Amino acid sequence: MKIAFESVPSEFVSETDFYDHKAPLTEALAKINKYGAVVVTKNGEFYGIVDDRSVLKKGTKISNKSAISKFALKVPVLDSNTSIEKAVYQFYGSGAKALPYYENKKITGIVSRKTMLKAILSLHLLSKYKVKDIMSTPLVAIDSDSTVSTAKAVMRQSNIKRLAVISDGKLKGILTNRHILDNASLHSRLPERASEKRREGIVGDIAESGVRSIAQDESADSAMRDMVEGNISSLVVTRSGVPVGIVTIRDLFETVAAGSATTEDKIMISGLDDYTSDFREDITSELQALADRINKFHNISVDSIAFNIKRHRAKNYEMKLRVWLAKQGVVSASAAGFSLEETLKSIVENMYDSIKQRKEIVYMDAKLRKRADLDEE
Repeated sequence: MKIAFESVPSEFVSETDFYDHKAPLTEALAKINKYGAVVVTKNGEFYGIVDDRSVLKKGTKISNKSAISKFALKVPVLDSNTSIEKAVYQFYGSGAKALPYYENKKITGIVSRKTMLKAILSLHLLSKYKVKDIMSTPLVAIDSDSTVSTAKAVMRQSNIKRLAVISDGKLKGILTNRHILDNASLHSRLPERASEKRREGIVGDIAESGVRSIAQDESADSAMRDMVEGNISSLVVTRSGVPVGIVTIRDLFETVAAGSATTEDKIMISGLDDYTSDFREDITSELQALADRINKFHNISVDSIAFNIKRHRAKNYEMKLRVWLAKQGVVSASAAGFSLEETLKSIVENMYDSIKQRKEIVYMDAKLRKRADLDEE
């Protein structure tokens, strides 16, 4: 829709607080919870934003001496020239909870993910998709009796923002960055004598119970509506009542970005860190070669490709690859291994084989339809 290419309106901008880069993080925790993100400045200029994701990702122990600059994310800045489509792409690429908005030569506020989600819903940009087309798998779980520090370590090592909470083998809740940050904020305000040691938090005590779920055959619009109305960032996806994955705001943004006709780069790569960013060119080359091979199939062509990489502390790699095919939907593949090159090769070949198999199925269907038509004659 044309309106998706119009500029982000100032009505999308909401207020937030601003902090100098030397300010202690503890001063901003309550405001991060209130606004979703705060803006950090240095010498009066924009330095970055801090949200609960960036606080936990850094893995730094929070104290009154922790400068907020240590937790700041370098993110794109939106302005009156940024289209709604481009803003969605920048949310996807940055993974931030909010992006700053620049107007009249200064940052005037932030645009939240929730606001962008409402825009996607109102524009019906994902109406043709079902939840199973965009969900992520698998769902990483942790026992409800585990400590919060253990949960934080699992999130950092797996580079994820939420965990399923299991008790007696059953799904009991969801633990997100926000729950951990709320717990840290509460503890930072509680008095504690040096001679006392506070009991470490337990996952089951702070996780959100009453997990919201959605069936895999429901529409993507239904998933977005549930997220907006419930003010949540994910839904557990079920098949016949059994959890099979999770759908997140990031999954929704990725699908919009992949389907946009004006996205500058049809090969979208996310999750790169300081080490893996050196391989961006090699990864792009491999994915372009994959697209070229697929495009040689009869009646199959690639619209766009989304690739995500997670590097675990044990120096192994987890990769997810999605290919959007013209008129034939989305094909997903995943792979994990200890070598970046070998894991990349594996996921590319898995994807190629999956699409080749789909091509053969489509071809057989066409032959059967032709035969049926001849029989009718």
